Amino acid sequence: MDRPEPANHPLDLDRHHRLRERHRESTQSNTAREGIMALQFFGKDPNSPNGGSPTVWVEDETAEIVVQGWLPGLEMYAKINETEWVPGHPKGVPDHETVVRIPARMIPTLRKACDAAERAGLHRPAEER
Repeated sequence: MDRPEPANHPLDLDRHHRLRERHRESTQSNTAREGIMALQFFGKDPNSPNGGSPTVWVEDETAEIVVQGWLPGLEMYAKINETEWVPGHPKGVPDHETVVRIPARMIPTLRKACDAAERAGLHRPAEER
């Protein structure tokens, strides 16, 4: 399904908003100390309602892909939290991470971002990769 969940769905949005605010505060203090992060914009879903997400960037310095997407629905979130995807690995999403959904039509944009991140990472010394 390529539609975002309604804004009032009962997923733990309080937790999500607390984490986002804590991250925003941390990012602002890091940006002030270290300069502005070099994000390369790769694209956003032109079919997304209200001109919003999903959006894809690559952070040049770390060669990381950054994705903005829709929060998962309750059923998907429950499946993620209740399944042992890797034997012996804890279930669920750690407090410092989140899960987003993006539509398959964004695959070409993700491929471009993956290629750029891979190129950027290959140009860094091996000890930094």
